Amino acid sequence: MVSAERACLITISAVSLVALVGLGDAFHGAIATNADGAASVARVATNRRSPVSLGSQAAIAGWAGDAARLARESAAFESAVGGTSKRVRALEIMQRSSLEVSRTVSFGRNLPEFQGGWTAAAVSDLATDNFTRTAAWVVERAHELPLNLDTATQINERLTRGLIPDGVAGTVTYNRNPSALYDWLASAEAKDLERTDPVALASRVHDLIGAYDAFPDGNGRTSRLMADLVLLKNDRAPAFYTGIDDYFRRGNARASVSKGERLAYFREAVERGEAAMREHHLPLDAFVEHAGDARAANQYALDLERTRLRAAVAYARTQISWGIGVFRANLSRLTVR
Repeated sequence: MVSAERACLITISAVSLVALVGLGDAFHGAIATNADGAASVARVATNRRSPVSLGSQAAIAGWAGDAARLARESAAFESAVGGTSKRVRALEIMQRSSLEVSRTVSFGRNLPEFQGGWTAAAVSDLATDNFTRTAAWVVERAHELPLNLDTATQINERLTRGLIPDGVAGTVTYNRNPSALYDWLASAEAKDLERTDPVALASRVHDLIGAYDAFPDGNGRTSRLMADLVLLKNDRAPAFYTGIDDYFRRGNARASVSKGERLAYFREAVERGEAAMREHHLPLDAFVEHAGDARAANQYALDLERTRLRAAVAYARTQISWGIGVFRANLSRLTVR
């Protein structure tokens, strides 16, 4: 009859062996060193839908039990076109870029007629909250909202709510009359541009609303959300702008660069947004570390993936060594008895 201690040792050894098998399966893609393994690692950075990709994501997470969760999340994201996951990622991009290049959010503002006794921090906090709510509204209703003056006014009213008097918020002719802009948006020329090059239309909307500066406050934020609306309506990612200094140097409507240079900057921002939407598993920092260089940003993301894979390999080896040690020790004790 097997003693209780002996049964316990057998159980521990069996569990260790099962753990080794499980780890071997879970980390197979990460620890492969042959040509196929190297190709798998490359595929991880470019194709999140392959079986190898899912296995490597599990390895990156560091726990074999995360494989099923990661598989479900990846499948849900890829299959839900226009679904919740993509809307959340779009909003994340807008908060990480469009919001952060707002001078009102970053520094407060200098509008004595509306400032009252507010501190810069209080202005920034309310502007941030307003932007988040308004951006979520734009993302949710992107395919319903028309590209017209009424939509721009609603966006501006939501952005500036509580920051300026209710009777002033959304006054589209406060500084000047932008009717020519919105008449053009309704023209056949604008419709043709949207059909052939929606990014160019979004860039033009961004530039013109910013240049007219018609609303009493929030013109920059309004211009960026209206531009994102153009992109989202055409199933493109929102623009992923660079830091505030670079944005005002190259991308703002009043930047001292040519229209062509502003359009090139805007195309960069949209490409960065598209990459961030595709590689939804990566943190957004991967796409801003080298903000002015799309290739460098992609290389940064790939390097980050490799770093995670190396960490996963080290973790797998540690766990395998531990399992082998436990199995051998217990097997030795069973043998001498």
